[in-house]
Amino acid sequence: MRFLDSGTIKETGYSTVVIEHKGNKYVGQAKCHPDDTFSEFTGCRYAQERAEINALKDEWKQKKHDCDECRKYLIAVSQYAGFDKESSTAKAMFRQLNRRIKEVNKLAEIISQKQFNLQIAIRQQDGFNSKIEQMRLNDNKEN
Repeated sequence: MRFLDSGTIKETGYSTVVIEHKGNKYVGQAKCHPDDTFSEFTGCRYAQERAEINALKDEWKQKKHDCDECRKYLIAVSQYAGFDKESSTAKAMFRQLNRRIKEVNKLAEIISQKQFNLQIAIRQQDGFNSKIEQMRLNDNKEN
C-alpha cells in the first residue's frame, strides 16, 4: 500500500486519506466527535486505517472470486470418468485450491484484526480524552 494524500478540515473535524493498493485508489475518512478535541494526526490515522481496510476488502473479494473459480473448475473436471484424483496433475490442482483457500482465510483474518485494532484505538482515545477533560475540570475547580 502506498500513501498518496491526506487532508483535514479543522472546522468540520473531517480527515481524509487516499492510498493506492494494487493500482487502485482507496479513500478513508474520519470525523471528530463534537465533544472531542480535534487532532489532525489522530483523524488521519483513523482515516488511513479505514482506507487500508477498504483496500484489503477489495483484495479479499478478488481472491475469493479466484478461489471460487478454481473450486468450480476442479469440481467440473472431477466429474469426468477419466479423472484420476491420484495423478500428479490432479494433486497439483488440489494444492492450488488449498493454497488459494489459505490466502483468502489469511486475508480475512488480517481484515478482522485491523477492524478490531481500529475499534480498540478509538476506545482508548476516548478514554484518554475523558481523563484529560477530568483533569482540566479538576484544575479549574482548584483555581
